[in-house]
Amino acid sequence: MPGLQQRLKRRADAATSDSSDSLAPLLTHLSCWSQLSWPLLQKIASCAVRDIQSGHVSDTLEHFARLGSSGALPQNMLRDFERILPDPTLPAAGLTIIPVKAKNARGWKPCHQPFFWPHEWFAALYRGYPIVFTDKLVGGSEAKLQKFWQVMLGSPLCHPVSLEERADFPAKAIPICIGGDGVPGLGVGKSWQRGVDVWFWYSLLAPSSSMGTYWLITAIWGHLLVDKTNVNTKKHVLKKLHWSFMALLEGTWPTRDENGRRLHNVPTGPLAEGWYCVPVLTSGDLDWYSKWLGLPHVSTNHPCLGCPCSKQQIMDFSTNAEWLDLMWTAEAWLLANPLRSWLFRLPGMSTVNVVRDYMHNKHIGTDQCMYASAI
Repeated sequence: MPGLQQRLKRRADAATSDSSDSLAPLLTHLSCWSQLSWPLLQKIASCAVRDIQSGHVSDTLEHFARLGSSGALPQNMLRDFERILPDPTLPAAGLTIIPVKAKNARGWKPCHQPFFWPHEWFAALYRGYPIVFTDKLVGGSEAKLQKFWQVMLGSPLCHPVSLEERADFPAKAIPICIGGDGVPGLGVGKSWQRGVDVWFWYSLLAPSSSMGTYWLITAIWGHLLVDKTNVNTKKHVLKKLHWSFMALLEGTWPTRDENGRRLHNVPTGPLAEGWYCVPVLTSGDLDWYSKWLGLPHVSTNHPCLGCPCSKQQIMDFSTNAEWLDLMWTAEAWLLANPLRSWLFRLPGMSTVNVVRDYMHNKHIGTDQCMYASAI
Protein backbone atom coordinates (compact mmCIF):
# COMPACT_ATOMS: atom_id res chain seq x y z
CA MET A 1 0.00 0.00 0.00
CA PRO A 2 1.51 3.37 -0.95
CA GLY A 3 2.47 5.77 1.82
CA LEU A 4 0.81 9.05 2.68
CA GLN A 5 3.11 11.20 0.57
CA GLN A 6 2.68 8.95 -2.47
CA ARG A 7 -1.12 9.09 -2.18
CA LEU A 8 -1.10 12.86 -1.80
CA LYS A 9 1.20 13.19 -4.80
CA ARG A 10 -1.13 11.07 -6.93
CA ARG A 11 -4.06 13.18 -5.80
CA ALA A 12 -2.17 16.39 -6.65
CA ASP A 13 -1.15 14.99 -10.05
CA ALA A 14 -4.75 14.03 -10.77
CA ALA A 15 -5.98 17.47 -9.79
CA THR A 16 -3.31 19.04 -11.98
CA SER A 17 -4.25 16.97 -15.01
CA ASP A 18 -7.98 17.72 -14.65
CA SER A 19 -7.57 21.47 -14.25
CA SER A 20 -6.33 24.14 -16.60
CA ASP A 21 -4.48 25.63 -13.64
CA SER A 22 -1.51 23.31 -13.27
CA LEU A 23 1.07 25.55 -11.59
CA ALA A 24 -0.86 26.62 -8.47
CA PRO A 25 -1.64 23.06 -7.24
CA LEU A 26 1.97 22.04 -7.82
CA LEU A 27 3.35 25.02 -5.90
CA THR A 28 0.89 24.36 -3.09
CA HIS A 29 1.90 20.72 -2.85
CA LEU A 30 5.64 21.44 -2.88
CA SER A 31 5.37 24.21 -0.31
CA CYS A 32 3.17 22.27 2.10
CA TRP A 33 5.65 19.39 2.04
CA SER A 34 8.57 21.80 2.69
CA GLN A 35 10.08 21.11 -0.73
CA LEU A 36 9.72 24.75 -1.74
CA SER A 37 10.29 27.80 0.46
CA TRP A 38 7.59 30.44 0.70
CA PRO A 39 9.78 33.25 -0.72
CA LEU A 40 10.65 31.04 -3.70
CA LEU A 41 6.97 30.18 -4.18
CA GLN A 42 6.16 33.89 -4.28
CA LYS A 43 8.90 34.58 -6.84
CA ILE A 44 7.78 31.74 -9.13
CA ALA A 45 4.14 32.81 -8.90
CA SER A 46 5.06 36.45 -9.55
CA CYS A 47 7.05 35.52 -12.66
CA ALA A 48 4.21 33.31 -13.90
CA VAL A 49 1.67 36.13 -13.49
CA ARG A 50 3.91 38.55 -15.41
CA ASP A 51 4.33 36.04 -18.26
CA ILE A 52 0.56 35.47 -18.40
CA GLN A 53 -0.13 39.19 -18.46
CA SER A 54 2.40 39.71 -21.24
CA GLY A 55 0.90 36.85 -23.24
CA HIS A 56 4.35 35.48 -24.07
CA VAL A 57 5.94 32.15 -23.20
CA SER A 58 9.69 32.11 -23.72
CA ASP A 59 11.38 29.42 -25.76
CA THR A 60 13.61 28.63 -22.78
CA LEU A 61 10.58 27.84 -20.60
CA GLU A 62 9.24 25.51 -23.26
CA HIS A 63 12.63 23.80 -23.38
CA PHE A 64 12.49 23.36 -19.60
CA ALA A 65 9.08 21.74 -19.90
CA ARG A 66 10.50 19.19 -22.35
CA LEU A 67 13.45 18.17 -20.16
CA GLY A 68 13.88 14.41 -19.96
CA SER A 69 11.32 13.79 -22.73
CA SER A 70 8.76 15.89 -20.84
CA GLY A 71 9.52 14.12 -17.56
CA ALA A 72 9.40 10.56 -18.85
CA LEU A 73 13.20 10.11 -18.53
CA PRO A 74 14.37 11.97 -15.39
CA GLN A 75 17.89 10.59 -15.76
CA ASN A 76 18.33 12.66 -18.94
CA MET A 77 17.18 15.98 -17.47
CA LEU A 78 20.62 17.25 -16.51
CA ARG A 79 21.98 16.40 -19.94
CA ASP A 80 19.10 18.20 -21.64
CA PHE A 81 19.44 21.18 -19.31
CA GLU A 82 23.15 21.55 -20.09
CA ARG A 83 22.35 21.59 -23.81
CA ILE A 84 20.05 24.58 -23.31
CA LEU A 85 22.64 26.65 -21.46
CA PRO A 86 24.88 28.98 -23.47
CA ASP A 87 28.58 28.29 -23.68
CA PRO A 88 30.28 29.59 -20.52
CA THR A 89 32.62 32.55 -20.85
CA LEU A 90 34.18 32.11 -17.41
CA PRO A 91 37.62 30.46 -17.36
CA ALA A 92 37.82 26.73 -16.82
CA ALA A 93 39.65 25.37 -13.82
CA GLY A 94 43.38 25.24 -14.36
CA LEU A 95 45.13 21.99 -13.47
CA THR A 96 48.13 22.28 -11.18
CA ILE A 97 50.30 19.42 -9.99
CA ILE A 98 50.37 19.03 -6.21
CA PRO A 99 51.74 16.20 -4.03
CA VAL A 100 49.19 13.88 -2.39
CA LYS A 101 49.57 10.81 -0.21
CA ALA A 102 50.04 7.48 -1.98
CA LYS A 103 50.86 3.88 -1.07
CA ASN A 104 54.30 3.74 -2.64
CA ALA A 105 57.90 3.89 -1.51
CA ARG A 106 57.93 7.70 -1.33
CA GLY A 107 54.57 7.92 0.42
CA TRP A 108 53.26 10.47 -2.08
CA LYS A 109 52.66 11.07 -5.77
CA PRO A 110 52.01 14.08 -8.02
CA CYS A 111 48.35 14.71 -8.79
CA HIS A 112 46.52 17.20 -11.02
CA GLN A 113 44.41 19.50 -8.83
CA PRO A 114 41.89 21.97 -10.36
CA PHE A 115 42.10 25.62 -9.30
CA PHE A 116 39.86 28.55 -10.19
CA TRP A 117 42.54 31.22 -10.04
CA PRO A 118 41.20 34.43 -8.47
CA HIS A 119 42.98 36.77 -10.89
CA GLU A 120 41.56 34.91 -13.91
CA TRP A 121 38.01 35.04 -12.57
CA PHE A 122 38.40 38.67 -11.63
CA ALA A 123 39.35 39.56 -15.20
CA ALA A 124 36.62 37.34 -16.69
CA LEU A 125 33.90 38.86 -14.50
CA TYR A 126 34.94 42.36 -15.50
CA ARG A 127 34.86 41.62 -19.23
CA GLY A 128 31.99 39.17 -19.49
CA TYR A 129 29.72 39.99 -16.56
CA PRO A 130 30.01 43.73 -15.78
CA ILE A 131 26.76 43.80 -13.75
CA VAL A 132 27.96 40.94 -11.54
CA PHE A 133 31.36 42.62 -11.20
CA THR A 134 29.78 45.85 -10.00
CA ASP A 135 27.30 44.16 -7.66
CA LYS A 136 29.37 41.34 -6.15
CA LEU A 137 32.81 42.96 -6.08
CA VAL A 138 32.44 46.74 -6.11
CA GLY A 139 29.39 46.60 -3.85
CA GLY A 140 26.93 48.22 -6.21
CA SER A 141 28.59 51.61 -6.63
CA GLU A 142 31.99 53.28 -6.54
CA ALA A 143 30.68 55.64 -3.84
CA LYS A 144 30.31 52.68 -1.48
CA LEU A 145 33.87 51.63 -2.27
CA GLN A 146 35.29 55.06 -1.48
CA LYS A 147 33.28 55.28 1.74
CA PHE A 148 34.74 51.95 2.85
CA TRP A 149 38.31 53.23 2.46
CA GLN A 150 37.53 56.53 4.13
CA VAL A 151 36.53 54.58 7.23
CA MET A 152 39.28 51.96 7.02
CA LEU A 153 42.34 54.12 6.34
CA GLY A 154 44.28 54.48 9.56
CA SER A 155 43.07 51.09 10.79
CA PRO A 156 45.73 48.50 11.74
CA LEU A 157 44.25 46.31 8.99
CA CYS A 158 45.55 48.67 6.31
CA HIS A 159 48.63 50.12 7.97
CA PRO A 160 51.42 48.02 6.40
CA VAL A 161 50.35 48.68 2.82
CA SER A 162 51.16 52.08 1.33
CA LEU A 163 47.94 52.24 -0.62
CA GLU A 164 47.89 56.01 -0.70
CA GLU A 165 50.95 55.97 -2.98
CA ARG A 166 48.94 54.42 -5.80
CA ALA A 167 47.37 56.93 -8.16
CA ASP A 168 44.29 54.73 -8.60
CA PHE A 169 43.57 54.48 -4.88
CA PRO A 170 40.87 54.29 -3.57
CA ALA A 171 38.77 54.51 -6.71
CA LYS A 172 39.90 51.14 -8.09
CA ALA A 173 40.87 49.19 -4.93
CA ILE A 174 38.43 46.42 -3.99
CA PRO A 175 38.89 45.04 -0.43
CA ILE A 176 38.70 41.25 -0.27
CA CYS A 177 38.82 38.46 2.27
CA ILE A 178 40.66 35.17 1.69
CA GLY A 179 38.93 32.29 3.47
CA GLY A 180 38.99 28.58 4.00
CA ASP A 181 37.20 25.87 5.89
CA GLY A 182 37.03 22.12 6.29
CA VAL A 183 33.74 20.47 5.35
CA PRO A 184 32.57 16.82 5.42
CA GLY A 185 33.02 15.09 2.08
CA LEU A 186 32.48 11.34 2.49
CA GLY A 187 30.90 9.22 5.20
CA VAL A 188 29.29 12.18 6.95
CA GLY A 189 28.68 11.31 10.60
CA LYS A 190 30.56 8.01 10.39
CA SER A 191 33.84 6.99 12.03
CA TRP A 192 35.60 6.92 8.65
CA GLN A 193 34.38 10.38 7.60
CA ARG A 194 36.64 12.19 5.13
CA GLY A 195 36.80 15.96 5.01
CA VAL A 196 37.51 18.42 2.22
CA ASP A 197 39.55 21.59 2.72
CA VAL A 198 37.99 24.41 0.71
CA TRP A 199 39.62 27.72 -0.27
CA PHE A 200 37.57 30.73 -1.41
CA TRP A 201 37.64 34.51 -1.61
CA TYR A 202 35.05 37.30 -1.63
CA SER A 203 34.68 41.05 -1.67
CA LEU A 204 34.06 42.77 1.67
CA LEU A 205 31.56 45.02 -0.13
CA ALA A 206 29.36 42.19 -1.42
CA PRO A 207 25.79 42.90 -0.28
CA SER A 208 24.13 39.49 -0.62
CA SER A 209 24.44 36.09 1.03
CA SER A 210 27.62 34.02 1.02
CA MET A 211 26.18 31.61 -1.57
CA GLY A 212 26.14 34.37 -4.16
CA THR A 213 29.38 36.14 -3.22
CA TYR A 214 31.95 33.47 -2.30
CA TRP A 215 34.23 32.55 -5.20
CA LEU A 216 35.61 29.02 -5.01
CA ILE A 217 39.33 28.50 -5.56
CA THR A 218 39.82 24.79 -4.89
CA ALA A 219 38.78 21.87 -2.68
CA ILE A 220 41.38 19.33 -1.50
CA TRP A 221 40.85 16.08 0.39
CA GLY A 222 42.26 16.67 3.86
CA HIS A 223 43.42 13.09 4.39
CA LEU A 224 45.61 13.25 1.26
CA LEU A 225 47.75 16.20 2.38
CA VAL A 226 51.47 15.40 2.50
CA ASP A 227 53.37 16.88 5.44
CA LYS A 228 57.02 15.94 4.97
CA THR A 229 60.15 18.03 5.35
CA ASN A 230 60.91 18.15 1.63
CA VAL A 231 57.38 17.66 0.29
CA ASN A 232 54.46 19.60 1.73
CA THR A 233 51.08 19.94 0.02
CA LYS A 234 50.00 22.96 2.03
CA LYS A 235 53.14 24.97 1.27
CA HIS A 236 52.79 24.10 -2.41
CA VAL A 237 49.16 25.25 -2.53
CA LEU A 238 49.79 28.41 -0.50
CA LYS A 239 52.66 29.43 -2.75
CA LYS A 240 50.36 29.16 -5.78
CA LEU A 241 47.65 31.14 -4.01
CA HIS A 242 50.19 33.83 -3.11
CA TRP A 243 51.09 34.06 -6.80
CA SER A 244 47.48 34.54 -7.89
CA PHE A 245 46.59 37.06 -5.16
CA MET A 246 49.73 39.06 -5.91
CA ALA A 247 48.45 39.37 -9.48
CA LEU A 248 45.13 40.58 -8.08
CA LEU A 249 46.85 43.14 -5.88
CA GLU A 250 48.99 44.43 -8.74
CA GLY A 251 46.02 44.39 -11.11
CA THR A 252 48.03 42.92 -13.98
CA TRP A 253 48.39 39.54 -15.62
CA PRO A 254 51.39 37.64 -14.22
CA THR A 255 54.23 37.06 -16.65
CA ARG A 256 56.04 34.55 -14.41
CA ASP A 257 54.85 31.57 -12.38
CA GLU A 258 55.21 31.18 -8.62
CA ASN A 259 58.79 29.98 -9.04
CA GLY A 260 59.88 32.89 -11.23
CA ARG A 261 59.80 31.00 -14.53
CA ARG A 262 58.57 33.04 -17.48
CA LEU A 263 55.09 32.19 -18.76
CA HIS A 264 54.48 31.90 -22.49
CA ASN A 265 51.30 32.43 -24.52
CA VAL A 266 49.50 34.18 -21.66
CA PRO A 267 47.61 37.50 -21.55
CA THR A 268 49.54 40.60 -20.55
CA GLY A 269 48.59 44.02 -19.28
CA PRO A 270 45.86 45.07 -16.82
CA LEU A 271 43.37 42.50 -15.52
CA ALA A 272 40.39 44.85 -15.47
CA GLU A 273 41.37 48.28 -16.80
CA GLY A 274 42.93 49.45 -13.55
CA TRP A 275 40.76 47.61 -11.04
CA TYR A 276 42.59 45.52 -8.47
CA CYS A 277 41.96 43.74 -5.15
CA VAL A 278 43.50 44.41 -1.75
CA PRO A 279 43.59 41.48 0.72
CA VAL A 280 42.34 42.92 4.00
CA LEU A 281 41.16 39.88 5.98
CA THR A 282 41.52 36.12 6.15
CA SER A 283 38.73 34.05 7.66
CA GLY A 284 38.40 30.51 8.96
CA ASP A 285 38.19 28.68 12.27
CA LEU A 286 40.81 27.82 14.87
CA ASP A 287 41.61 24.44 13.34
CA TRP A 288 41.99 25.98 9.88
CA TYR A 289 44.33 28.71 11.10
CA SER A 290 46.60 26.16 12.74
CA LYS A 291 46.43 23.55 9.98
CA TRP A 292 46.92 25.77 6.95
CA LEU A 293 48.38 29.07 8.17
CA GLY A 294 50.72 27.77 10.87
CA LEU A 295 49.18 29.91 13.63
CA PRO A 296 49.16 28.70 17.26
CA HIS A 297 46.88 25.76 17.97
CA VAL A 298 44.31 26.06 20.72
CA SER A 299 45.88 23.16 22.63
CA THR A 300 49.36 24.75 22.88
CA ASN A 301 50.60 26.68 25.89
CA HIS A 302 50.54 29.93 23.86
CA PRO A 303 47.25 29.65 21.89
CA CYS A 304 46.39 33.30 21.31
CA LEU A 305 46.50 34.83 17.82
CA GLY A 306 46.58 38.36 19.20
CA CYS A 307 49.45 38.18 21.67
CA PRO A 308 52.35 35.92 22.71
CA CYS A 309 50.97 35.25 26.20
CA SER A 310 50.41 31.86 27.79
CA LYS A 311 47.08 30.24 28.67
CA GLN A 312 47.38 31.42 32.24
CA GLN A 313 48.14 34.99 31.26
CA ILE A 314 45.24 35.39 28.81
CA MET A 315 42.76 34.26 31.48
CA ASP A 316 43.52 37.42 33.43
CA PHE A 317 40.61 39.82 32.80
CA SER A 318 41.70 42.57 35.15
CA THR A 319 42.28 46.12 33.96
CA ASN A 320 46.04 45.77 34.42
CA ALA A 321 46.37 42.35 32.72
CA GLU A 322 49.78 41.69 31.24
CA TRP A 323 48.45 40.78 27.78
CA LEU A 324 46.94 44.24 27.30
CA ASP A 325 50.40 45.66 26.72
CA LEU A 326 51.59 42.72 24.61
CA MET A 327 49.03 42.73 21.82
CA TRP A 328 50.64 42.09 18.45
CA THR A 329 51.08 44.89 15.98
CA ALA A 330 51.58 43.99 12.33
CA GLU A 331 55.23 45.07 12.35
CA ALA A 332 56.09 43.22 15.58
CA TRP A 333 54.41 40.00 14.45
CA LEU A 334 56.11 40.04 11.04
CA LEU A 335 59.52 40.53 12.67
CA ALA A 336 58.84 37.67 15.10
CA ASN A 337 57.70 35.30 12.32
CA PRO A 338 60.14 35.45 9.40
CA LEU A 339 59.21 31.90 8.27
CA ARG A 340 55.51 32.65 8.11
CA SER A 341 52.93 31.18 5.76
CA TRP A 342 52.85 32.30 2.13
CA LEU A 343 49.47 33.94 2.78
CA PHE A 344 51.12 36.29 5.28
CA ARG A 345 53.76 37.20 2.71
CA LEU A 346 51.13 39.16 0.84
CA PRO A 347 51.71 42.88 1.47
CA GLY A 348 49.73 44.07 4.46
CA MET A 349 48.77 40.61 5.76
CA SER A 350 49.64 39.47 9.31
CA THR A 351 47.93 38.01 12.35
CA VAL A 352 46.22 41.40 12.76
CA ASN A 353 44.20 40.60 9.61
CA VAL A 354 42.93 37.25 10.90
CA VAL A 355 39.20 37.20 11.66
CA ARG A 356 38.78 36.02 15.24
CA ASP A 357 36.84 32.76 15.60
CA TYR A 358 34.28 33.96 18.12
CA MET A 359 32.00 30.96 17.72
CA HIS A 360 34.65 28.52 18.96
CA ASN A 361 36.05 30.86 21.64
CA LYS A 362 33.02 32.13 23.51
CA HIS A 363 31.91 30.55 26.76
CA ILE A 364 29.30 27.87 26.21
CA GLY A 365 26.87 29.63 28.57
CA THR A 366 27.08 33.03 26.90
CA ASP A 367 24.14 32.58 24.55
CA GLN A 368 21.61 31.65 27.20
CA CYS A 369 22.54 34.74 29.22
CA MET A 370 22.21 36.97 26.17
CA TYR A 371 18.86 35.46 25.19
CA ALA A 372 17.53 35.76 28.74
CA SER A 373 18.56 39.41 28.99
CA ALA A 374 16.91 40.13 25.63
CA ILE A 375 13.64 38.53 26.78
